[in-house]
Amino acid sequence: MRQDIMIRASTIVTATAIALSACSHSEPQPIGPASPSGATEIPGRPTETTSVATTKIPTSQQEAQDAIVRYLQETINALPKGTSLDGSRYVVGDGTNYCEDNPADSNSPVMVVDIRDMTLPPGTDTASVIAQTGDTWRDWGWKVLERDGFSKPNQFGYAPDGYVLQIESRPNPTQPPSLTGTSPCFTGDLRSDHVKKEIVLKQQTAP
Repeated sequence: MRQDIMIRASTIVTATAIALSACSHSEPQPIGPASPSGATEIPGRPTETTSVATTKIPTSQQEAQDAIVRYLQETINALPKGTSLDGSRYVVGDGTNYCEDNPADSNSPVMVVDIRDMTLPPGTDTASVIAQTGDTWRDWGWKVLERDGFSKPNQFGYAPDGYVLQIESRPNPTQPPSLTGTSPCFTGDLRSDHVKKEIVLKQQTAP
């Protein structure tokens, strides 16, 4: 089921019921990371990657969700102490979106999209955290871009395996940024209503 999970995100899933239209103006911006030149774009969908040859197509929705959570967790572990992520406002549908604007049927390709509100320690400078996040992804060997058409500053990180993370400032600079993870597309018959998802992610200390 297509859901509009962000007030300003009509481009991510068109012609949907607005499931979260009652949410506050703190909704994150639309996700739609474009990859480096040469990729084939599906308008409004974060499906492009830096390396098609190394893209790891999920074999299940749970695998895709677990990979996103792992990347989100590793990201906040590198940020200021006390940073956390809360996805409770975005628990809608089964956690997937179609990769195409006009899917042929229910088995058409889908992707997992995991959007979360970021909580930062009091007094933390948002722009510094966004820059630090982008630097963290670069340290991992990812391609990182700041994109036009989204609130700035922002950073879009493209992993070699086809996953994409996005951190973006909000229109209200007093509010913390949103952090979103997106999986590569996989066949729609792998969707599940029983995927386990950690709603709140807190920093983990190194063993």
